[in-house]
Amino acid sequence: MDQQKARDRQRIHAENEILALHAGVLAQAKFAGHEIDWRHGKDYRDAADLATSFVSDDDDVRHAFLVYCKKRSAAMVEAWWPEIQALAHALMEQKTLTPREVREVIAAIPAEVYREHRKARSEAFEREQERLLAEYWKQRSANGSTE
Repeated sequence: MDQQKARDRQRIHAENEILALHAGVLAQAKFAGHEIDWRHGKDYRDAADLATSFVSDDDDVRHAFLVYCKKRSAAMVEAWWPEIQALAHALMEQKTLTPREVREVIAAIPAEVYREHRKARSEAFEREQERLLAEYWKQRSANGSTE
């Protein structure tokens, strides 16, 4: 039983590493305003290696897991964007930050930034829900469903 607990902890640690690898790439791309080519990056290869070790050797299963991790990472980047952006600007100026400096940078983010961020995320969520609903009704109409 102790071996299973240790294996579970290792798997959770590996998944968190994969999420962090993806989040770093996604945050850098968003901050710099460029697209990501996942096939050639070291972070992607490292994530794929971890997924092979702890998820599956099966390409389809591993791919599905990595897609899931990318989506979770993207959601985390969006949720934490004010902090990520503030830290990116601070790192451009200072190159490195101590844990105390990280806390200070985050504490200095104005409340208005958080309000605007929440509002933008809420509006984006509503647009996505409307798009999905319209897609659902379009598919339903195309299939001739009258339920």
